[in-house]
Amino acid sequence: MECGQRRTDSGQSGMSLEPDYNPDFNLGMRTEVQQLYRSDDRSPWNDSPPDKSVVNLEAGSYAQECALIIRREPHPITKQVALHSITIQSPLIKKVLDNTFKGFDGINTDLKQLTFKTPFHSFYYRWHRFEKIYEDEQDEEVRDHLDLLYPIVREEVMPHIETMNDLTMNRVITFDYLWTIFAPGIEVYTNIDGQDRFMELIDSRYGANMGGEFFTLECRYIDCNGSSFGYVSNSVDIDKFEGVIKLTDLDVFPSHLHPDVERLVDRLHARGERFEQLNAFHHMSRIIIDPHTFNIYSTPSPGLGSIKSETESQVNSAEDQLLFDVPNVIYRATSQAYQIYRDSLGKYEKHGKDDGEDGGKPTVYLNVQGPCLISNQRKY
Repeated sequence: MECGQRRTDSGQSGMSLEPDYNPDFNLGMRTEVQQLYRSDDRSPWNDSPPDKSVVNLEAGSYAQECALIIRREPHPITKQVALHSITIQSPLIKKVLDNTFKGFDGINTDLKQLTFKTPFHSFYYRWHRFEKIYEDEQDEEVRDHLDLLYPIVREEVMPHIETMNDLTMNRVITFDYLWTIFAPGIEVYTNIDGQDRFMELIDSRYGANMGGEFFTLECRYIDCNGSSFGYVSNSVDIDKFEGVIKLTDLDVFPSHLHPDVERLVDRLHARGERFEQLNAFHHMSRIIIDPHTFNIYSTPSPGLGSIKSETESQVNSAEDQLLFDVPNVIYRATSQAYQIYRDSLGKYEKHGKDDGEDGGKPTVYLNVQGPCLISNQRKY
């Protein structure tokens, strides 16, 4: 359902209250959608399609009761009215999204008006988790609210997933679809100065300069300056290319897609162990290189970021673990390669329940300047 023809907002947020309006619902609790339109990015948002005569209106209290506010505007190329963004006001949906995006940087579900813009990258990366939560939801009221959001987002996200599936099945990618294979938190492989390196992807984005368009990946790895360990940031650019290119021909690609990943993991692990021994990081005849131990015994030197254990804060219950184990879209699309990768890493993961020590110790691999952390936790 849609909210009635009421006064609408003239901006992305900050809707004002109508005087003397007595709301029937609390903020975001009306199981309806408010549709807004504008003719271009300089025009105000209105409740009439851009081909109709409208006046500059601001949001009213009735609209604030709606669970969702959906904004549409003409597509810059086709000029057809297209989805621009969704503002989520429903506290019931926000609670679901808090679980969906747990551990995902850049999203705060406590915002009064939580807005997502197309093409909904964050929903794309966490689609399988969001889908599972939606399908498992038993509360009728929560489900009614989710039924407003789910089909809209699915219509936008699924075409990208289907295209990515087709490309990765053929082991190729296009420049425009690079973003679909680089989910935040995954491990990526690159070779720098002839040295293999695994890094954790933090963020990615498209950019341009005088030299042309490019795709930047912001990563981090663990380094040692001779006295302490810590995170070091590193960025890798992929210049624009035409047509399709083999995934493994990229300067950087998801590490589980390496054609010889099992031997690569073995080689990097052996190199990492040699590095650890040279730096004399030992404890009780067993090497301990993990975020928790670093946090207690090692203070990063200038230029090295603090290493903190993230798994414990993200997985607090059996329910959290089930969601934590839901693979992201690229891992699901390339599940066979991902399983081989996980099995390769599993040979070196240390589990405390088996040896009486602290559990879940990650493995350290050597990069150009020092060890690179590959955690035993499943990435998103």
